[in-house]
Amino acid sequence: MNRQWIRQQFEKIDMKDARLEQRAIEIAQSCAEHPDKSLSGRFEDWAGLKAAYRFFSNSKATHQTLQQPHYHEVLEKARWAEELVLFIQDGSELLFNFHPWTHGLGPTADATGNGLMFHSCLVAKYYESKEPKILGLGYQEAWVRPEKKVIGGSKESEVWLRTFIRVWCPERPKLEWLLITNLPVENEEDAQKIVEIYRQRWLIEDYHKALKTGCRIEDSQFKQASRIFALLGLLGVIATQLLAMREHCRLSPTTRAEDAIPKRWIMLIEQRLRVKIATVRDFWHCLARLGGFIGRKSDGEPGWQTIWSGWTRFQDMLWGATNATCG
Repeated sequence: MNRQWIRQQFEKIDMKDARLEQRAIEIAQSCAEHPDKSLSGRFEDWAGLKAAYRFFSNSKATHQTLQQPHYHEVLEKARWAEELVLFIQDGSELLFNFHPWTHGLGPTADATGNGLMFHSCLVAKYYESKEPKILGLGYQEAWVRPEKKVIGGSKESEVWLRTFIRVWCPERPKLEWLLITNLPVENEEDAQKIVEIYRQRWLIEDYHKALKTGCRIEDSQFKQASRIFALLGLLGVIATQLLAMREHCRLSPTTRAEDAIPKRWIMLIEQRLRVKIATVRDFWHCLARLGGFIGRKSDGEPGWQTIWSGWTRFQDMLWGATNATCG
C-alpha cells in the first residue's frame, strides 16, 4: 500500500504530541503492509512491538482522534465532486467471544456474544457506466453495548436517518426493502434510479469483510477494550484502501496493469512466478497465487484470505528486493 497514502490519511492527527503523531503513521504503515497478521507479526522487532503496545495504551490514542483527519479529507473530496456521491451506511459488530480476559467489552447482537458494536459510513463516487470510486469513511462510530437497557436512554437505531422508498417484488412478496434517501422521488423513473444506486450497498458489506477478514481485527489480543477502539481507528481507515484495490481489480479487470500498478511491482511478480502480466486482473490473480490461489476456471475470483496472504508475501518480496538493492 502506498506510503504516501498512509501519511496523507494520518499526518494531521492532533494528539498534542508530535512523537505520538509520528508513531501513529509508522504503526499504520506496518498494519497496511501486513494486514492479515496479528499485531506481533506486523513489526520486525520487539522494540517496534513494545512501542505499538505503548501507543495503543495511551489515552490520547482514541478511535475518533485517529480517524478525524481521514473524515476531513474524504468529506472535502465529496464536497467538491462533480459526480453523485453516495454515503453508504450499515452497522456491524466485532466479536471477541474467545477473549474472556479482555476487559470493557459488552454483549453483541445475539446478547450472548462478547465484543463491541460499530456503525460505518462509506463514501463513494457513483457512476452509471463504471465502478464506483471509493473515497473512504465519512464517519464511523463505535461503542460498547450496556449489559442492561437504560430506561430513557438513546436507541442504537438513532444512527439512521428516517425517510421514504419502498421496493418490493410481486412474485416474491417476502422480498422487500425500505430505502433511505434525500434525493427527490417524484415518479417511477426517479424511484428506479434510487434502486440502481441501492445496488451499490454491497460495498459496505465488503468493507466490513475487509476489516474483519482482510485486516483480522477480531484476532487482536488486547486486554482492554479501549485499545481495540484505537486499533479500529487505524484499521478502519486502512480497510477502505484494501477494498478499493480489490474492487478496481474486480470491476476494471482489463485495465492495463502499468496504468494502475507500479512497474516495479509488476516486474517483481513476473520474475517470481515466471508469467507475463498485461492487465490489472492478471496482477491480482498472480498476487492471490502467492497466497495459495490456484486459479482454475471453477475457482472463481480469489477471496479476501488468499489476496491478503499473497499481499503479505509480496511485502516480504518488496522488502527483500529493496534491501538487496541498497546492499
